[in-house]
Amino acid sequence: MIEINYNVFVELSKKFNDKPFDVTPAFADYQLSKGIDLKFYIDSLQQPMILCWAEVKKVKIIGLVLNIHGPIYSDDVSNKQLQKFNKNITCLEYNGFFINSTLEYSVSFEEAIRKAGFKRPIGQASTNLTIVVDTFKFNPDTNWRRNLKKASNASYKVESKKELSLDDCLIIENLHKENAESKKLSYTLKANQIYRLCKASNIEVFFLKLENEFIAARVISIEENISYDIFACNSLISRLDGATQFLMQYIFDYLKNQNIQYFDFSRIPLGRKGAYGVYEFKKSTRGKLLQYNSEWVFFKNKKLRHLYYLYNLIINKKDFY
Repeated sequence: MIEINYNVFVELSKKFNDKPFDVTPAFADYQLSKGIDLKFYIDSLQQPMILCWAEVKKVKIIGLVLNIHGPIYSDDVSNKQLQKFNKNITCLEYNGFFINSTLEYSVSFEEAIRKAGFKRPIGQASTNLTIVVDTFKFNPDTNWRRNLKKASNASYKVESKKELSLDDCLIIENLHKENAESKKLSYTLKANQIYRLCKASNIEVFFLKLENEFIAARVISIEENISYDIFACNSLISRLDGATQFLMQYIFDYLKNQNIQYFDFSRIPLGRKGAYGVYEFKKSTRGKLLQYNSEWVFFKNKKLRHLYYLYNLIINKKDFY
């Protein structure tokens, strides 16, 4: 395993197809815009087959940890190679290692990562489920169609953009702020950081307007034959009269016309308090329900696995899945 810099990571990542959004240079650069310390790793410079990047974080009761995005790997990588890469990760000078893989669940991945010493965390912080829509064969349920019919009576318009101004990004920030307040979301979006993210060639943004007022925005990434949902920013108005279905229908049609077959909703919050409506909305697409490899942890001190769970439960008051 070799540590590389961001520029080398960008070049080597081109050798990997259909990368999950959170492993792409675009998302890594977005984190860099926040001032986060990142590390980049590859198994080999001559024949790269395994790639990841990671955030260096300081966590109370643990110390310095690596929050790993990936790893992603070639189809012909062996189980032994993947195991060795993950084992080498744990030999780095950090007290803990967190992986939350957004690759589709694989028994081989689980075998390799368990042999490297990783375990499932005690208390699952994020859902491991997602829904993937086939844009070539999109066949939503009657509720989706009913909402689309409602939308046909409204004056909705969609604007798609590959290049955004700072003013566009400020609209996204304000829409997210309204959405975050109503849904009690913990993360924020800043216009200057969104601007940097959207400079990447694989990022596209769709704005929904009603009578010249911006009422929703969707930020997606496109990787070869699949696209990923990144940010959904909805005002209160956009929850009425099929507005969200109208926007997503436009995106699915757009992707189909671009010959991009799949759209990954990037997790569904099944079981999360107050998020049942989001799950029902995504489920109404009749997309395929898939499971990610999801969360894995490794601690140099094995007792920290239990202490970290208690810390999240009692201090952070996390709502576990």
